[in-house]
Order: sequence, then structure tokens, then C-alpha cells
Amino acid sequence: MNKLISLSQQQVIVLTANQQLAGHLHQQFRMELNQNSDVLATPSILPIEAWLRTFWGSHLFGEQIVLSQFQEHQLWVQISKHSDMASALQQAWRLLHLWQMDLDNINKIASGSLEVEAFISWAKQFSELCRLRLWISEAELAHQIEQRIIPQDLKGTKELLLAGFEEIAPAYLALFNKIKQWIPVNQLVNPAIESQAGEKKLAAAVFKDSETEVSAATNWIKNKIAQNPDAKVALIDLRLSERQENIQKLFNQLSCKRALAEFEIVSVALKILSLNVHHLPYEILSYLLQSPYLCQNQPDFNIGAMIDAECRQAETIEIPITLIFKAIQKWQNHYPNHTWLTRWRRLFAINLPDQKLLPSQWSHLFVEQLNALGWPGQRVFTLEEYQVITRWQELLEQLNELDVIHGEISKLTAYQCLYQLTTHTLFQAQHNRFSPIQIFDIHQCNGYAFDAIWVMGLNEEHWPCVPTPNPFLPYSLQKKLNIPHSSAEQELAYAQKVTARLLATSEVYLSCSNRLDQSAQFSRLIPLNLKQESTFNDNIPVLNGYEMLFNSKSQEQLLDQMGYPIKTDTVSGGSSVLKRQAECPFQAFAFYRLHATSLDEPQIGISAKTHGNLTHRVLDLLWSDIKNQENLIQMNPATLQQLVENTVQQVINEHFININNVFIEVEKLRLIQVMIEWLNLEKQRPAFRVFAREARKILSLSDLKFNITLDRIDQLENNQLFLIDYKTGSFDTRGWENARLQQPQLPCYAVAVQPNQALSGIAFAQIKSGECKFKGLHQETFEGYFPEQVVSTESWSSLINDWRQSLTKLALEFKTGFAAVAPADNGKPCKNCQLQSLCRIQETFKDYSNENE
Repeated sequence: MNKLISLSQQQVIVLTANQQLAGHLHQQFRMELNQNSDVLATPSILPIEAWLRTFWGSHLFGEQIVLSQFQEHQLWVQISKHSDMASALQQAWRLLHLWQMDLDNINKIASGSLEVEAFISWAKQFSELCRLRLWISEAELAHQIEQRIIPQDLKGTKELLLAGFEEIAPAYLALFNKIKQWIPVNQLVNPAIESQAGEKKLAAAVFKDSETEVSAATNWIKNKIAQNPDAKVALIDLRLSERQENIQKLFNQLSCKRALAEFEIVSVALKILSLNVHHLPYEILSYLLQSPYLCQNQPDFNIGAMIDAECRQAETIEIPITLIFKAIQKWQNHYPNHTWLTRWRRLFAINLPDQKLLPSQWSHLFVEQLNALGWPGQRVFTLEEYQVITRWQELLEQLNELDVIHGEISKLTAYQCLYQLTTHTLFQAQHNRFSPIQIFDIHQCNGYAFDAIWVMGLNEEHWPCVPTPNPFLPYSLQKKLNIPHSSAEQELAYAQKVTARLLATSEVYLSCSNRLDQSAQFSRLIPLNLKQESTFNDNIPVLNGYEMLFNSKSQEQLLDQMGYPIKTDTVSGGSSVLKRQAECPFQAFAFYRLHATSLDEPQIGISAKTHGNLTHRVLDLLWSDIKNQENLIQMNPATLQQLVENTVQQVINEHFININNVFIEVEKLRLIQVMIEWLNLEKQRPAFRVFAREARKILSLSDLKFNITLDRIDQLENNQLFLIDYKTGSFDTRGWENARLQQPQLPCYAVAVQPNQALSGIAFAQIKSGECKFKGLHQETFEGYFPEQVVSTESWSSLINDWRQSLTKLALEFKTGFAAVAPADNGKPCKNCQLQSLCRIQETFKDYSNENE
């Protein structure tokens, strides 16, 4: 047959089975047009549904308005009151009319099926609503046009060509048979398909996993294009829906058809509008603050990151608006050119009404909100982004069409309608150039012509496909009418037909892969004589530019364990600096020199960090009132209980913005209980008074000054001091015996206090419900306090000196910039460290991963 370019001169209409094929044929026409010097009109190539709509409207067959697919979907939602059933009901209605079934006949063979009976009832309601409101569904058009069409309606058309129809529905077939009385109706055979005669190259392979299969397929296809840039190559995947994202990444700029909601620019818009129907979840706020479709300049990105970090510290996954404004005001002096404050205020100044409005009115308000926050930004858009924005604007217009379906609706319903519209709308960017590579689901590839194809996912359990009959139509009737995908027999026949067509391509590579440790078996439709090994030269690596640059250099090893020495004499971070230096020098360097810290993860409930902060604050306030053990013992239980409750409430009020929270109430009760338990333990100690609370000291080591804070210092009856550090989590005093002193906190306090005042001992105070206790070291002169770890008077001074030497060594390492990736205890500190992507310890030490699993 002639090329597509000839169709523009022959008054021929090409009807395709789907929109994707119509777009492909238009691209093929443009490619042919570029090779022709004549100026020609674009041929009429369109999906059959679009042609039926156009034909109905242009010939004025009646006053009935054709419902859009989304209008029809929403009408089924309205009738059934089940949005999750609407798509299946819409499909059942479509099959009912295209396969020319009768509701009364269906009712006779329903066999008591609740689903079928429900559909019959809802279908009658649907039909009656359409009759009263002068509507007609897309599925009814073929039959109605077939009943009304006359020769004059086809004036100017000399032929209809059908493309990509695997099976033609009876309603379409009846219409085409009637049209055949006046003009020819034929199948369009792609000229490239006609040329695929001669020797075929076939091969197959089983891969160890899905990832390897996808990688091999993409490399093979890229090699085909590298060898022949004009070749037309396709990747056909039976599991495209689950592997599409990975495939698209491997093909870089190649776009696949996917739901409009999955495009990031639309996802941002939907997340903004979702704030109308619920509070501000943290994950949405974090997403918006760093979106390139909202940040208008670099200061916006910078302050957005700081606001994100601030909000991550909130004890809630829903962020109060006041916290956002507070965080912006905190950082805006650092980033004076940011625009976030103005835009957030504009957004929240738009108060959407609580009453119901028409969808078109909600659409207008949604646009106003998006404009207020600056969506979609001021960046230069790519061709794909521009097309997505255009399609989004068209969807907002489609939302207006729901005025006649729903009438006035709530803002929640309006948002749900828009969200459903974006998830049901499939979109693929149209590029100016003809793409030599196409990616398909196996059900979409009819009507295309390729020089080479790779078909993936041909596992025995996937091909033929599992039947998916519509649940709202009698199964026996679907099977009798041979409705697509309704029975195993139909699926087998369909799969045989598709397989034969695919194997007719000049070069074919078939593959499957193992899943969940189960060995894969090829579909029985694959020829037995096909060798399961590659016969193509597909082992040539296809590299991107950065990969070629990386591989062009020989590997060098450079051991660099030293950073720049510290030039100041004061170090922030206190004893934690020395703790990290002892555990891993790189940790200390990264945290306190590079300020490389991981971001907090918001959580439901009270975090362990907040548990500790609340406990410290309550104990600080309690001892500011009680002052000594004598006063504690003399207080009657009721008075002590009241003091604890009042103090806990004060701390809760200080720390939380919204105290009406079940988690806060639980934390309040926990604090009261553990405080009473702890104070009862304090009563059993030898006499003491609280000498200092939150005492600040300066510890000088290796010409560095460390500012340290002691939770509490007690003075005993012998006037010696006892140092206490509160702990609500786990701790280990064995680190005091280690040469690198991996638990340096209390030893730091001891070294800072000992030269000037007599020190009796040190201890961690474990503040944990049911497990309250002291754990530490003390001199033997202080009998009965810590019997398990008593140090002689002579050894005590020696121990303090040893600690000073160890701390001095750690301080000197930190001062000189020693930053070796050398975690202590066989990598134990790495388990709670988020810097592994920075230090790359897994690459440095091959055995690291095995030791830490």
C-alpha cells in the first residue's frame, strides 16, 4: 500500500483502536512529510471514540449531549454511592452496549448474583437519568449512529481505514457493515509491516531477577539504535505497570504513558489543594518547601530547607500554621529575598466557604489558591512540563462539566473529583521528533511496525493472562459472546494471535525472569525449538556520558585522615565532641566541623529526645523547690504528689503549643508516675543537699575550651561532691574503662570539678519506670551506696588522672583535625549513625556489612 502521506490526498479517515496509536501514526506522517517537499494537509487519523463523538455532534442526530468519560464515571459514583465500583460499572455499561446485550435477557440469567442484580438496577437508573436530562453515553453512540446514518452523512469521505483493532465489538461491526453499503471500510496495514518479509532472528533468555531482565533489555535496545539510528525498536512488557518507573529511568528522556497525577508538577498542585480537606501534614509541607515548582529563587530553597528542619522537630505529623510563620520569621533575616512568607499568607487568607458550591466555582477557587502560592513557579519549563500544565488546565475545565452531574458539592467532594480526574487521565508527552524507541504493554502494540522488539515478562503464569471478567455481568454470557479477557479460552486465543504477530517481526528477543526464588518457566506459547540463549551481540555496554568519563580513568587510592586544624580555642558541643571522637574520629569531624547532621523524622507521639528533655526539666524544677533530702523526706505523700503534678503540668505547658493531645496526656501521666518512683528512691540515699543544678563548667584540654553542663551536683555530709547525670535511655559505664573513653560525659565533669573540690563519686541516674536506679563509681569512704563498683581512695585519684590523659588525647585529635573513618567496637557506633553515605564505610571496609547485619 502507499505511505501514510498519500492518505492526505485521498479523503480517507483512519480510525484507530486507541489514542496512542493515533498519535504514533501522526508522528509517522510528520516523518514522511519531512522527506517530501510538497505542502500537504494533515490526514484524518483519530481514535474511534473521538470520531463517533465528532460524527454525532456534526450531524445533529438529536438533542442529546454526549457525556464525557469522566462525567459518566461521576454519574455512576452518584448512582451507586460507591466510588471504588464506578470504573467496573462504567465498563459493564460499555460492554452491555458494544456487545449488544439486553438488560432483560441479563436479568433472566443473573442466577441470583447480587452484583448482576445491583448493576441491572443501577443501569436502569442511569438510563432514566440520561433520558430525562437528554444525555447519551459514549458506549451508545455506535448503535445510535448505525440506526440514523444516511449516505449524505459520509459526503467527502471516500474510505474508512481501521488500525490496531485486535477484535471489533459487534456494535462497531454493525456500524461498519452499514457504512460499507456506500464507501469501503478496510484494515490499514502499516507499510512498515508489509515490508517485514524474509529471514527472522529469534532468541530467548531466562534472567535471574527482574532487575537484570530490564537492564539487559534496555542495553539491547540501545545497542540496536546505536547500530542503526533509523531503526524502529520496541520494548513490550507484560508487567509494565509495576516496572514502568525503572524502565523510564534507564531510557532517560523517553516518556511513558502514565496517570497525570504521577507527574511531579501536578502532584505539587494536588498537595497544595489537599490542604483544603485536612490539616497540614508534615510530609506535604516538606515536599512543598523544596519543590522547584514553588521556590522562586535560591533564598526560597534555602529558607525552605531551614523551615523543613524546624518543623521536623515538632512532636506531631500535622504542623500548625503558627509554627510555619514562626520558623519563617526566625530565618528571614538570613534570607531577606525569600518570598515564602508573603505567599503562605496569601494562601491562608483565602478562606474557602464551608457551604456547597458548583464544581465550576470550586475550580475557580482552586486556581486562585494555586496562584496565591505561586504554582507552577517561574522556571523555564521543559516541553513535557508545558504539555502537562496545559493538560492540567484542560482538566480544570472538565471539572466545570460536573455542574450538570452533581450540582452543588462540598470542597471535599470537589477535591476528590479533581484527584480522581488526574488519576484516571493517562498522559504521554508528545515530542517534536519521531522517537525510534517505543514502550508498550502487550495489549497496546497492535498496529505498530518495528524492526526489532524485546518482549519481557513472558513467564508461564503471566502469558496467557489470567481472565478478568466483569463482575457485574453474567460470566456465562461474557464467555458465550467471547468478550475480551472474560475467559481462559478467550485469553488463550488472544495470546496465540498476539504471539504470532510479535514473532513475525524481523528481530525478536523474548525473556522472563525468576521471582521470589522460584525458577521461571517460559510461557507454553513460546516455540519449543527457540534456543534460550542470546544470538545477538547484546553484551556491548551502552554508557552515558558520565559513565564513559568515570570508566576512562584508572582507580586511585588516597588515604586522607586529616582535616584542617582548629584555629579557635573554644569548642561548641561540650562532652559530646569527645564522645564522638572516641567512637569514630570522622563522626566528630563531620558533626562538629562540617555540621553534617541528619534531619529529624517527625513521628506520632512523643520522641525519645523529648522524653529526655521533659524529664530533665521536671527534675530541675522539682529540686529547685525541694533543695535537699531532708525536705524531701519531711514532705507528706499528698504534698509531694501535688508538687510533682503541678511541676509536670508547668513543663508540659512550656514545651507544647497544643496540649489537648492524647499522647501528651499519656506523657503527663508517665512523668508523674516516674517522678514519684524516682523521688522515693532518692529518700533511701545517705543525706545530701543539691549543690547545683544545670551547672556550667569550662573544661580545658589541649588548649581547647569545652563548655559542659552538669545535670546535678550533690553535696554529701562529708562536704564532698557527687556528680549525677540523668538518663532516660540506655547507657553503659564500661566505656569508662576503655582506653579511648567512649563514655566521656561524667569523666569530663569529674575532671572539671576535681582540681578545685573534693569529689566522692559519679553516677548515671536511670529515670525509667520500674527500673529507677543509680549506676556509677564512688570512693570506698562512701559506704553502702554503690557496692558493685567501689574504688579505693588511692585508685580514685589515679583514675581521675587517667581520664584526664585520655580526654586530653581525644581533644588533641579533634584539634589537629584527625578524622579517620575508624569506628570503635567493630563498627558498633555506625548502627545509630546517619553519615554512612558521607564516610562510605561500606566501600572502605569490605567486611563492614557482614559484621553489622
